[in-house]
Amino acid sequence: MFLTATNIVHYLLAKGLVTTESVVDGDFIVSEAGRRNRNFMITRNQSPGIFVKQIKNFEPETIATIQQEGSCYRFINSSPLYEPIKRLMPPFIDYDDTRYILTLELLPGSENLNEYHNRLESFPDSIGRMIGEGIGTYHSDVGRMFSNTPNQTLFPKKAPWILSFHQSNGAMFQQLSQGNSKLLELLHQYPEFQSKLDELRNEWQYDSLIHGDIKWDNFIVFNNEDEKPEFRIIDWELVDFGDSCWDVGGVFQAYLFYWILSMPFENEDTISRSYQKAKFKIEEMHPSIKAFWDSYTKSCRMNNVEKLRTLSRSIRFGAARMVQTAFEYLFYSQGLNNRTLALLQVSFNILKSPEKAASALLGLKL
Repeated sequence: MFLTATNIVHYLLAKGLVTTESVVDGDFIVSEAGRRNRNFMITRNQSPGIFVKQIKNFEPETIATIQQEGSCYRFINSSPLYEPIKRLMPPFIDYDDTRYILTLELLPGSENLNEYHNRLESFPDSIGRMIGEGIGTYHSDVGRMFSNTPNQTLFPKKAPWILSFHQSNGAMFQQLSQGNSKLLELLHQYPEFQSKLDELRNEWQYDSLIHGDIKWDNFIVFNNEDEKPEFRIIDWELVDFGDSCWDVGGVFQAYLFYWILSMPFENEDTISRSYQKAKFKIEEMHPSIKAFWDSYTKSCRMNNVEKLRTLSRSIRFGAARMVQTAFEYLFYSQGLNNRTLALLQVSFNILKSPEKAASALLGLKL
């Protein structure tokens, strides 16, 4: 059974998640918000709204991701021990593991961080600080508890696929867009780029619960009852027990990607000229980046040695995440473009000189 805007009401009634009275009274408005999944938002005036996500097909990989996310929500909500992590996630309502449907409470008046920064055209320190504290919460003692949990089967414990992507050969090209085939060809032309990714894969460690897909789209910001901003982290499909520096690097990468995304890349411009024409200067983001980093390291109670090691590794993992972002950007593309070339250039520069990148790009000292 696949959900539609028409039959979703019958599904929710059968599950006891809405009442007949609320539907009859008209306190039930459905809107579709699908991208990769079948997403539905149910808006209600008398009760909290509902967000419903169902996979679009029954491919094994697609099933695995929704199972991973549904199992994560169930487990986090199974014990008060995980309350600090639970507070970072949308309220859990139900996971239907026969139809692969996840139901959460809808966060009213929310927007993702891309939308938030676009609207404000600025990068508040307070947001960076909240994100640092939040990620630090599930990377510290609470996140490390998962190393001893009897539910280790919840986690695949896999390093990100992008760290091995360059090892692919031509046989994969039929499974890739032309743009991603060109990306792979480009990586094959730079042995040093490949060796840097190999180093990261070999360095991968298992030290904490990780979200696995940190990007602005997956941070939802909203005002609470006191009109103060809060955030939640969504899309836990890649949750795993893995390397905490991958998530931290994801935050660094998100700032850098937003900077590159604001570049015009006019046909006659070189990439270096486009850097100069960026709508948002990377220096404008430095205070927010520093607020994130300071809050994160404080939340994890790191000493100076741990800070330096974590920063060095996180910057490099962030560079690898930029290659993955380039891949995602090219998913339906016929070839490479200047924006993806800029992503790859910045990624390679970071991997070659993380200390310089920490200062020049992030405003942090390594």
